[in-house]
Amino acid sequence: MRRPTVFISYSHEDEAWKERVSTHLTVLHESLVAWDDSLIETGADWRAELEQAISDAGAAVLLISAHFLSSRFILEEEVPRLLQRRADSGLHLIPLLLSPCDWEAAEWLQRLQLRPRGARALSEQSRHAFDAELASLAKELRLLTSRSVQDVVPAPYFSRPVDVSISRLPLSGEYLFGRERELALLDGAWADPDTHVISLVAWGGVGKSSLVNQWLGKLAMNHYRGAHRVYGWSFFSEGQRDTTALAHDFLSEALKRMGDPAPTQGAVWERGERLARYIQQERMLLILDGLEPLQAQPGPTWGRLKDPGLAVLVRELAFFNPGLCVITSRVRVTDINHFRNTTAPVIELEGVSEVAGAELLRSLGVSGSQEELQQASREFGGHGLALNLLGTYLSNACNGDIRTRSELHIFEESLEEGQQAEAMLQSYETWFGEERPELAVLRMLGLFDRPVESEWMDALLAPPAIPGLTAPLVGLSEPAWQRVLSHLRQAQLLAKASAPNLDMLDTHPLVRAYFGHQLKARLPEAWKQGNDRLYEYFASQARSLSPTSEARGPLQLAIAHGCRAGRHEEVFEQLFIKRLVRGTDLSMLWMGGFDRASEFLAALAHFFEPPWRTPVAVFPDELNLKMHWNAAELLMYLGRMPEAVEPLLGALDNPRLHDHPHQAAYIFGDLCLVYVFLGELERAVQYGERAVGLSRETGVAWQRSSQFANLAWALTQCGRSAEAEEFFLHAASLPRGEDWLKFFFDDLEYCDLLLDQGRSQEVFRRLGPYVEWARSSGSRQLMGMLQLCLGRAHLRRREEAPESLGLALEFLSEGILLMRKVGTPVLITPALTSRAAVHRLRGSFELAWRDLDEALFICTGAGARLFQVDLRLERCRLFLAMEKLAQARSELGAARKLLLQRGYHRRDRELAELIAQVGTPSMVSVGPGAGSLPRG
Repeated sequence: MRRPTVFISYSHEDEAWKERVSTHLTVLHESLVAWDDSLIETGADWRAELEQAISDAGAAVLLISAHFLSSRFILEEEVPRLLQRRADSGLHLIPLLLSPCDWEAAEWLQRLQLRPRGARALSEQSRHAFDAELASLAKELRLLTSRSVQDVVPAPYFSRPVDVSISRLPLSGEYLFGRERELALLDGAWADPDTHVISLVAWGGVGKSSLVNQWLGKLAMNHYRGAHRVYGWSFFSEGQRDTTALAHDFLSEALKRMGDPAPTQGAVWERGERLARYIQQERMLLILDGLEPLQAQPGPTWGRLKDPGLAVLVRELAFFNPGLCVITSRVRVTDINHFRNTTAPVIELEGVSEVAGAELLRSLGVSGSQEELQQASREFGGHGLALNLLGTYLSNACNGDIRTRSELHIFEESLEEGQQAEAMLQSYETWFGEERPELAVLRMLGLFDRPVESEWMDALLAPPAIPGLTAPLVGLSEPAWQRVLSHLRQAQLLAKASAPNLDMLDTHPLVRAYFGHQLKARLPEAWKQGNDRLYEYFASQARSLSPTSEARGPLQLAIAHGCRAGRHEEVFEQLFIKRLVRGTDLSMLWMGGFDRASEFLAALAHFFEPPWRTPVAVFPDELNLKMHWNAAELLMYLGRMPEAVEPLLGALDNPRLHDHPHQAAYIFGDLCLVYVFLGELERAVQYGERAVGLSRETGVAWQRSSQFANLAWALTQCGRSAEAEEFFLHAASLPRGEDWLKFFFDDLEYCDLLLDQGRSQEVFRRLGPYVEWARSSGSRQLMGMLQLCLGRAHLRRREEAPESLGLALEFLSEGILLMRKVGTPVLITPALTSRAAVHRLRGSFELAWRDLDEALFICTGAGARLFQVDLRLERCRLFLAMEKLAQARSELGAARKLLLQRGYHRRDRELAELIAQVGTPSMVSVGPGAGSLPRG
């Protein structure tokens, strides 16, 4: 197949920059050909060859500089031809700003999307930064041109997909202008076998969903161009306190759609991996819209997916996907940053151009001069939703006259990003007036965070009327009701009815969020009564169903609306405790696998504002403590360690702890564990000492043992192994009786220290009695943790027993498999690091890297900083085994820096050993830590 051509237009004064661009395009020599005038042979008809090259080009790159813009040849010979081809056949023109210049003076250039983003010239960036920009440009060109060389197959020759489900994707505008480049990039991504995930990133309302919907419409006319299955899901949910339920619902529904026999069974991590395996077996188009509610807020982990199941799904698809996953979000999904220049590119959407904005307004019936329409587009920052709302508003309320926009009073002060749409919604609110049924419908939709079923609206509309909410709709006939809905659809404030749910009402998430916020702020009693009525309706629905996964949907909705109605205590006791949790001891999650932790946490979030420190209402001390503690246990179980700190600190403020020292000891002990995971060892030891002090006041042996072991584990990380062993031995000396389970984790923590000291035989002896007991208990989690510890013990014995290396791999692999099925991914990280060491020692470097990459992915998301030190040290060993000394030194430097920052002196000895191996000057005083991983 003929390779597409990329035409490079440049000034000869910028020859060096042209060579840099060409070098990056040369990497893609199998996919495309870069053409510039240096390829014209001496004596050839240069004009004919130039015209032929422009005619053949699938895309063109313009290297913008003062030299370029002052070249008569470029401006008179090349640019007009390129612009003509763009107008005639949609040639993709990409201007690349090389150096600062007055490029905005060129009117033709203003209509094109300039690179780099923000018009920051390449010459002002570091070498690494502009190389990254050029690599990104090369990837974009490959996507833009990959579709252009494919034979366009007529629709009848594509088989229809076996399943298409896109009804959950959000409402978007009917018209789309100025997005030809982005549509071509999506076409290219679908056609390119090396693109597995593509992300569209922009502020809310800029047009991400509109772009995807328009693209899907194009694909649908061609039977989705060979997709075996098309599945779309929107996660956008303004105002939801915790979004764990969003991921839980998606995984369950997607697995069900794929034919999984038990879609709600298994830990969230395992279900995400299971879904990835299904998707990887066929050419599927998956759209994940509005991911930002499930991403971490600004901070060290900004952009990471908080749900482990969704995180593993996206990461696995970035590794391998015969189809395509399209993500839309306000921020990049940093879980797959590593793939952004290879299999998972990112498209940063900006507002539509002034020209495209003017076209959009004109298509909506707005009249005015081209300059007036472009000025309006400029005032709204090219914000897609805002321009749609402006256009329909002017058409409906102002006879389409663009000049009347000045009467809207929305330009009296500059609007920040994302406020343009809100300003237009305020204008609609004023235009409708308080007594209009259209405003009542919008306010009712604002009570929900999802598309609204007709039965839910009927529940709200039942007598008596709710003042300020449903009163304008009382006595409305069916024809009048349909006219109201028609008015809202004409204004693009309500989605068009579509099969199979013709009675379902939906709107853009920003519209729903705006009217919900206004109702709550201006008419709090109407907000309360509306939610109260929905609480009664959904609670009744849940009671009429058996306690299965099917009933838990209405139950979750009842909890959400009951809390919004202010009935927190009743909802917590009657629905959360009695109906949802149903006797599950959340403090025992760590003792056995549990697959509903995410569901419980999502419900519990409604009782906090914001999650997870302060409850939204005043509760009795006992309930308050239970709420905080439950939240902390669930967060810890799910590996969300940074978030677990807040409810634990909130629990410490509870007056009940003064009279219940054993409960206070639990809280301090959990804080000790969490801070160890987070690498804040000084705090961990302080809280551990408080827990030990309080535990002495209780006569329950296993509780005292647990607190002694927690403190000992924290001391182990500090390199204070002698003190740690004293506390471990004291914990082991306490009478155990028949309840071995409660001492299991204490012994595992002690085994950690024993392995550091090379006492593998003692580990086998100590864990021996647990093996049969764990096997008979049927607990995959207990068996999995035993296998992991035994695997590490075999790894330590490899020098004295050669067969131990094979046994280590067997035990570690089985333990990792079991732990994946029950969740708690953060506990897998040390095992993955140990298995990577086994692979290294066996010479399987590729397998070692895969384990280390996965471990880094997990512990970065969980904030487990100590594990990151272990990973860096093992990466150093792996580089040494591969004879890559420079990379080994780099990894060791990063490990040393983090070790010193965290006081992680448990690894001092192996740090010193590696320093000696790589020849780096020793700049650290080696402490008493005895820990050391096997060295190759």
